[in-house]
Amino acid sequence: MNTNLIHPDMIDSLGNFFPEVCTIQEFDVTKNGYNEPTKSWSDKFTDLKCAIGEAAGKDLNMEDKRGDKTVRKATHRIVLKDAYDVSEKDRVKIGSDYFEVLLVTEGVRGVKTSLICQKLSI
Repeated sequence: MNTNLIHPDMIDSLGNFFPEVCTIQEFDVTKNGYNEPTKSWSDKFTDLKCAIGEAAGKDLNMEDKRGDKTVRKATHRIVLKDAYDVSEKDRVKIGSDYFEVLLVTEGVRGVKTSLICQKLSI
């Protein structure tokens, strides 16, 4: 579905289009008791309505060339209801699944945020 065609006044009536709830997490580096850097994740946005699907079309162009092999990085597209300040340093949690954000695009009129992601094994 081309979500750029959705009028901002109609976005609230599309509750069924955003059936999932997700959390956006940001990466932090803190110091532990021995003053060593420790990597951690903290919640940036919680309880966001979203839709998730497998990456398709031009999203599949996000690949790594490794010698004679091509590794597909983009595995999913996540669409957030409304505009949010999400970056490629963030990750998305939906249920017990985590996704690395590879690319962020904001929809026309700021009614959605689209994330091209790679599913992580954690």
